[in-house]
Amino acid sequence: KGYGWDDNRSVLLCALGVKPTGERRVIGFSLERTENGEAWYGFVKKLKERGLTGANLKLIITDDLAAIESAAARVYPETQRQLCIAHKQRNVLTKTSFKHKREMADDVKAIFRSETKEEAMEKTKTVVKKWYMAEPKAMESLRFNIEYCFTYFSFPKELWTKVRTTNLLEREFKEVRRRMKAFDNTFQDEASANRYANSIFSYLNSNYPLKGGLHTNA
Repeated sequence: KGYGWDDNRSVLLCALGVKPTGERRVIGFSLERTENGEAWYGFVKKLKERGLTGANLKLIITDDLAAIESAAARVYPETQRQLCIAHKQRNVLTKTSFKHKREMADDVKAIFRSETKEEAMEKTKTVVKKWYMAEPKAMESLRFNIEYCFTYFSFPKELWTKVRTTNLLEREFKEVRRRMKAFDNTFQDEASANRYANSIFSYLNSNYPLKGGLHTNA
């Protein structure tokens, strides 16, 4: 989400932690001028410095943004990574021509209805073979880092729908956006923007729908 001060924009980097019990909380945020590799690396590095050592970290789920992936790999090289399949599907469809979008959506969804990683890989090859000549940009998008979209297969099946997307975080941000619309989100300086963001996440962690406290990197 962008914030403004002095006619500039910023981005809010955020991490949501989820325990095996299902308890979840925003464990850190950072207000940055840009969402580049340096910003994400600094953010993830601070999470580790604050105590998220990685010893009990089983999975990192992100969207398909190179800056996040690189930061996660550098700071937690031993931890499995899962790319959000919802973002993958949207990225593919964005690069698909209008006349093929519906059929393409059905074909890509079928990949993630597979029962095994091997089946998913075979379906991916079939989709690429079918569409590569007609929709080359879409197929390049599908193939890019596709192996990291299938990490969820190594977890119990009952967890698949919960660990293969960033939907949990997306749902929390619906409330963040709702609260932002209720107030003026133009700030005089970075400090005021940070205070506003902190108040929102503190409320979420204490009341709805999260439990626990908030730690900020800012």
